[in-house]
Amino acid sequence: MKLRNILYYLAVIVLLTPQLWATNTNPVVTNVTFNKTGTTVTVHYNVTDAEQSTVTISMEVSNDGGATWDYNFGTATGDIGAGVVDNLNDKTITWTYTGGYNNQFMIKIIADDLVGDQIYFSGKIYNTVTIGSQIWLKENLDVGTMIDSLVNSGNNGIIEKYCYGNNPANCTTYGGLYQWNEAMQYVTTEKAKGICPTGWHIPKNAEYQTLATTVSNNSNTLKAVGQGTGNGAGTNTSGFSALLAGDRSNSNGGYFIGLGFSTSFWSSTEYAEYADFVYLYSSDSNVGFYNNYKVNGFSVRCLNDISTGINDHSNNTLPKSIDLLQNFPNPFNPSTTISFTLPERTRVVLSIYNEIGENVAVLFNGEKEAGYHSIEWNANKFVSGIYFYELKTEKFTSVKKLILMK
Repeated sequence: MKLRNILYYLAVIVLLTPQLWATNTNPVVTNVTFNKTGTTVTVHYNVTDAEQSTVTISMEVSNDGGATWDYNFGTATGDIGAGVVDNLNDKTITWTYTGGYNNQFMIKIIADDLVGDQIYFSGKIYNTVTIGSQIWLKENLDVGTMIDSLVNSGNNGIIEKYCYGNNPANCTTYGGLYQWNEAMQYVTTEKAKGICPTGWHIPKNAEYQTLATTVSNNSNTLKAVGQGTGNGAGTNTSGFSALLAGDRSNSNGGYFIGLGFSTSFWSSTEYAEYADFVYLYSSDSNVGFYNNYKVNGFSVRCLNDISTGINDHSNNTLPKSIDLLQNFPNPFNPSTTISFTLPERTRVVLSIYNEIGENVAVLFNGEKEAGYHSIEWNANKFVSGIYFYELKTEKFTSVKKLILMK
């Protein structure tokens, strides 16, 4: 894994010389400084990457000297999010804090050039998986401060979660359980970022339906191996790796139910006091779609924003950068789909190489319009093994591995 370069610096409210920590991996963040005017903080930094032309920049804030990194800093603007060009030009991020003086504030600036691999968020590494044309977090979110199951979360600037059985170890294993409003961070807009990382969002119900269609409505392909029994035994052929994490029910003041038997994932689609969710059960192979009261505590999976444009062109958004996505399925037999994004009309070459570097197939050589593109490779005439696919343009080259398993 190419772990992103992470710059920590002692921040906010006093103009002291910032302390910096860095790991010189690819990409590299340097020259981090900041200044403060009133309650507005402006961060300056540089970022370079030897392998990609753009990176995704995110920021995390601690208000307790680095013990936790879930302080809700609100909305930051500037060179943050996906599509930040990596060069030595000065980059800026601006955000405004609320409340009084706090000398325990710290800030992380995180640069990530990976799609379909791993990301760093709120002190943890999350894997990602490409399923069809969607990019998902492979684990349930585990961010925030645990509260007792008898207490409702509140709009107080602190992300609050339930851990099954009021046991923090269960959050580590299964992720947190969140009331809908808390997960959405008290907005009702479909595809809201909510508690997800920058560049990711809580999927709307239609996006979960796309996922279900991709796996032929077979929930066993979504469940991790070892989850479920009989007709509901997980195979995890999609890589989604769902765990039967149970729920926090708001009935009778709040209790936990279903660990090892079921799991529920909030969508960002709501109806008054209800919201849609996806339900997987231990002895059933169907993907269930239901709605329930927002005050219950369910799991949260995040969907990459780049997936939205692939599956929902209603907002006419275009990609901000060239990206080569992980093929799906992988491993495969005999066909797999390779997807990529283009921010403008571009001449591209998509090629297949074997393990010794021989070019064994050219899937496309020509111009493509700006947008999201998918090309199928039928490897029926090829032998099992490891192959590599390369997307090449005048200014961009990216290579990923795929496995043909007959």
